[in-house]
Amino acid sequence: MGLCSEHHRLHTEFVTLASRKLDIMDNMLNMMEKYANNLEEIVGQRTAELTEEKKKTDRLLYSMLPRYFALPGVTL
Repeated sequence: MGLCSEHHRLHTEFVTLASRKLDIMDNMLNMMEKYANNLEEIVGQRTAELTEEKKKTDRLLYSMLPRYFALPGVTL
């Protein structure tokens, strides 16, 4: 095998390996983006649930306490 053909073979191997690494990186980045989007969706849902539960708790608290204690921001 001549030096030129060996160089060509090594170059082809290198390009193939580099291509595989790029594919792996692309796949990893796609997976990470999907994971991040999923986390954002979960955080949004949980935040909405928390907000709703806080409203329920506030309504219950305000119905139990005397009005001057229940008003937010009012200090005696």
